Amino acid sequence: KPVEYFVRAVEATTLNDISTVAQKIISSPLTLASWGDVIHVPSYESVSRKFLSK
Repeated sequence: KPVEYFVRAVEATTLNDISTVAQKIISSPLTLASWGDVIHVPSYESVSRKFLSK
């Protein structure tokens, strides 16, 4: 698609659009991924608790 298409899409984005997407992101379950030597990666539960406490 031409650059103008994306410029118009960005310009049409409202604060409500951003708030709606942000709310969906923070209300969905946390995803945790690791790669390599994961011996020191904290547990899903310990990371998840840090997000819930805020």
